Amino acid sequence: MMKRRVVIESPLKADSKEGYERNKRYARACMRDSLMRGEAPYASHLLFDQPGLLDDTVADERELAIQAGFAWGTEADVCAIYVDLGISDGMSRGRHRASMLRIPVYERTLPPGWEEDALRREGRYRAALRKPFLMVLVCAVLAAFASYSLVHGLHELLLTIIE
Repeated sequence: MMKRRVVIESPLKADSKEGYERNKRYARACMRDSLMRGEAPYASHLLFDQPGLLDDTVADERELAIQAGFAWGTEADVCAIYVDLGISDGMSRGRHRASMLRIPVYERTLPPGWEEDALRREGRYRAALRKPFLMVLVCAVLAAFASYSLVHGLHELLLTIIE
C-alpha cells in the first residue's frame, strides 16, 4: 500500500540563530509526526537549507528553495501546515499553492513536550542537563587544586565526558 505523500509546511526563517535552530528542530519533529502517522513526508526547507547547498538567509537562495519545493509539491496528496510556532510567509505561500492545485490542506499541531522529545532525540538533552553539574565540579576542583597537570588532566576528562 502506497503511503500518502505529504508536503510539510513549518517555519524556518528566524531573527536569531537560536530561533533558526528551534525552527529546524520543529521541522524535524513535524517530519517525525508525519512518519508516525504512516505518511511519506517531504520538507523542502530541511532538504535545501544545508551547508554547501542553499542559504535560507540569502533572499535569492531562499526563493530558489521555495520554488524547488513547489515543483515537488505538485505530486503531494496532502499539505500539512504545522502551526505551533505560527504561520510564516513561506508557509502561507505553500498553503496558497496547495489550494490552487486542489491539494487538501490540513492544519496540525505537535503534542506538548515536542521540543524536549526532539532535544532528547538529538542527544543534546542529557548533555544540557550534565553541563551545569560539570561546570560546578570543574570550579570546585580548580579551587581545591592548583596543580596544572591535574587541572589539565581533569579538563581533558571533562571534555571527553561532555562529548
